[in-house]
Amino acid sequence: MMRQLLLTTLLTLSALAQPWDTTLSEKQRPVGKVLFLGNSITRHGPLAKIGWMSDWGMAASAKEKDYVHLVASSLTKSTGATPEVMIKNVAGFERHHTTYDLEENLKDALEFDADLIIVAIGKLGKDEENYARSERKSAHMGVAAHPGDKGMQAIAQAILKAIPGSILRSRDLGQTPQPTNRTRDTEP
Repeated sequence: MMRQLLLTTLLTLSALAQPWDTTLSEKQRPVGKVLFLGNSITRHGPLAKIGWMSDWGMAASAKEKDYVHLVASSLTKSTGATPEVMIKNVAGFERHHTTYDLEENLKDALEFDADLIIVAIGKLGKDEENYARSERKSAHMGVAAHPGDKGMQAIAQAILKAIPGSILRSRDLGQTPQPTNRTRDTEP
């Protein structure tokens, strides 16, 4: 029961945050902290046996092209303020949701006290052009079955459209975000 309550709380925290100011025309209310929870599309560390040598959303060609960094960059450009970001891989929850210890595994995420929580666990669907395999060759089928740069951009656009009061400026997507030392990466 506690696990279900904690998960429900975690998934609805962003809805309980202060309302977005939708009256702003050029700049939106800055988001102080953003928590990204997800599986390998959110973050996957290097794994030589499958040919993945990077440490960002699996199969994006560069860190700034994964959906996490596209969303963070767009939020910065839309609000004029760089949010503090925490990236948490929760693939263990996806694989073992009935035995996953939410209190232990998400303790740091809950303590982060995010203003906005984005959960991305899922599949791309049938649009072949969104897969990495349509953009470049990969030595491993699993890597190739992840979103490529086009797929990451599609995920980022869908997330940004769902954020209340946000201004989606698609021209901002794909541009390199400004470096920041305010990012926390965590891996289970």
